[in-house]
Amino acid sequence: MQKMIYVRVYFDPSGKTGLVNVFASDPAVLDWMFNQVKREVHTVKMSWEGYDLAGARVEFQLGGLEGKEREVMNSVVRLLCEQGYEPYAHDHQNYMHFRRQAQGY
Repeated sequence: MQKMIYVRVYFDPSGKTGLVNVFASDPAVLDWMFNQVKREVHTVKMSWEGYDLAGARVEFQLGGLEGKEREVMNSVVRLLCEQGYEPYAHDHQNYMHFRRQAQGY
């Protein structure tokens, strides 16, 4: 059986909420993503975190983006694609869905 890593990214294109939200089935992806964004936007912070039943952080909302929400979203998409994540769906609620085969299984 093939094991996959799933990532869902949300961005409010209106700019009204100023948020970028990322969910990942592998918590290590969230840590990596946050650190990548922090390199470019030093004021970034996790303004909200979501956990699964096992207590693993699987979702966060980025805050402190200094009005660079669109640029951060573009960077998140680029970084995921550079890491081999396949963008396979974009829905009417502005969620982008990515997947990649998990390594080492």
